[in-house]
Amino acid sequence: MQGVLRTSGCLLIIAAVTFGERAQAQTESDGPTIQDRRQELDEKYTVGPTAARELGFRIIWQADLNGDANRFDVVEGDVYAVTSGNRLTRLDRKSGDVVWTAVAADANDKIWGITHGMPGPGDLSWGRNADDKLYVTTDPVVFVLDHASGSIIGRQPLDKVPSTEAIRSGPYLIYGTRTGQVMWHQYVVGHPWRANQLRGPVEHAPTPVGVNNVVCGSDGGTVLMLDGKTVGRIWGDQILGSVSARIAAGDGLVFCPSDDQYLRAYDVSTGRPQWKHLAKSPLDHAPFFFDAGSGDPRVLQWSDAEGLICLKARSTTAIQGTVLWTLPEAKGEILGVIDGQVAIWDDSARTLRMLNVDQGRVTKTVSLPAVQRIRLVEDSIYASGSDGRMIRLDPVR
Repeated sequence: MQGVLRTSGCLLIIAAVTFGERAQAQTESDGPTIQDRRQELDEKYTVGPTAARELGFRIIWQADLNGDANRFDVVEGDVYAVTSGNRLTRLDRKSGDVVWTAVAADANDKIWGITHGMPGPGDLSWGRNADDKLYVTTDPVVFVLDHASGSIIGRQPLDKVPSTEAIRSGPYLIYGTRTGQVMWHQYVVGHPWRANQLRGPVEHAPTPVGVNNVVCGSDGGTVLMLDGKTVGRIWGDQILGSVSARIAAGDGLVFCPSDDQYLRAYDVSTGRPQWKHLAKSPLDHAPFFFDAGSGDPRVLQWSDAEGLICLKARSTTAIQGTVLWTLPEAKGEILGVIDGQVAIWDDSARTLRMLNVDQGRVTKTVSLPAVQRIRLVEDSIYASGSDGRMIRLDPVR
């Protein structure tokens, strides 16, 4: 009898478990699971809440551009996104609201820069005056736009066609050309001002140094530090290889990569070489200066043969530079610093990696498959997707 009772009890338990499993399966089939809902929500954003949370960020806004962004620029209080046909959309940086959309340049022109003008004569900053202007640098001309409406109110012919991004320095737009000049265009009056000649085409934008100066390199191996007030030469160097990426600056030094495999460090004031590191492959990525405020700044340089190389910015004991570590998996474009860690965007893998520079290790790897373009401005991440969406994320404090 006891054996029969035990068997009956087991049958009852099995029946109850089976019924429970069926009930759970039935419940799950009746509607989406939590995971399904999370995935559905993530798909609504260029960077979904799940990925944002992994990065320690939160979504501030997302906007629809009605077209994929070919480029976007964060200028003062706004974001300017360029879609097909050189349609320019102005988004309020805080809210993501579309302020206006206008055709900012001829459809076939290449845009080399979107920059703001000089502030008004009063105490108001740029963007708060009725007559503030926006400048869109293209191949043949600089288009002058009314900041409030987006209307084109002027065209300024360029003396030379740009081959680099245009950077703004006071009343000037500075850019390089394929004929080897660094040009200063005075956008307030709308005329070229002065130029300086380098050997070979200039393929990478000049780098601001200090308040007024810029440093630039060319395919012909010229490295020049130029006075922004006079366009005069402060110092220069002629190297055997080409300057193959944009020059970086920091801590009184400039760091110049070359396809001769050397990363060179120069003194900002004198141009005196401080050290040069020989990598195992040509250096065609821009170096990145990193300063955590600890008094021991670093410079990061990608080498295809070695990975990311971390060197002391100032090497007092070794003329070849002091290498602290190398990291093969830290591939990509360095966007900037988030909460003390370097953010690296791997465009080929659509992946954002966070790097602890002191430890020389990747602390986070977050997949962002919907992102086409991404920028870090101050503490905010701005990203555009292939479906015409743009998003802003801010760190969770």
